[in-house]
Amino acid sequence: MKRPGGDAADERSSKAAAATRPLPSARRLSDKHLRAIPEHEYGFLGSEELWRLMIIGRRSRYAHDNKHAKAAARMLVAREMPRVRALVATFRFPDRPWVRIDREDRDELAQLAFIELLELLEDFRGDKLVQFYSAIRTCVGYVCMRFLSRQAKSRSREAPDPDAIERAAEQAHRDEIEEIDETDAVEQTIAAIPWEGPRDVMHLSVLEQLSSEQIGQRLGMKANTVDVYRRRGRDWLLENHPEMRRRIAR
Repeated sequence: MKRPGGDAADERSSKAAAATRPLPSARRLSDKHLRAIPEHEYGFLGSEELWRLMIIGRRSRYAHDNKHAKAAARMLVAREMPRVRALVATFRFPDRPWVRIDREDRDELAQLAFIELLELLEDFRGDKLVQFYSAIRTCVGYVCMRFLSRQAKSRSREAPDPDAIERAAEQAHRDEIEEIDETDAVEQTIAAIPWEGPRDVMHLSVLEQLSSEQIGQRLGMKANTVDVYRRRGRDWLLENHPEMRRRIAR
């Protein structure tokens, strides 16, 4: 026997469930389908999908694609804020590891980094998400060094040497380039895995550092299936590319 209003209640329940259900992985969507996703659903997209929307907008001559790209960029930066806050909290000034960001200043620095990252994305020419991850570290480092320099001057303390800031910036740039080169090599190595499932899982595990649950959600798999694919992909990499051991162990 149906309860009064049962059909309507079931329909509302289905709609509510659909509203909170993660969208399909961008790996299963064409650019056409990805472009059709409304902005209010961007919160359900993963970082890779948001990055793809940004690339689509960058290459498009249509205003609506550019608008969607800006919305995707803002969502992407917002999603990376835990990473930004962690970088601010662990920052140490080069050559002066005892100089750090005080706890009460960390939220302010994170917000400054948020603004700068949005500006950075407007002119960012990297075409891979991992390049943006490297740029986050560099950007946060610049923000923290500038803040500490101004703070030292305002408190009439010995200000950090401008040359030290420049040296740190140059080293950060070199480190960023080296990491991009290394990541490109790792990406090519993972692409050589002969099975699609283990290949996709290792890509998300090593390059995006996602957990089994996150990978399963992204690829529409159960977590135990992800673990099986991860072991298979890991074994193949270690057998055929033992130099990957350090990267896989991260």
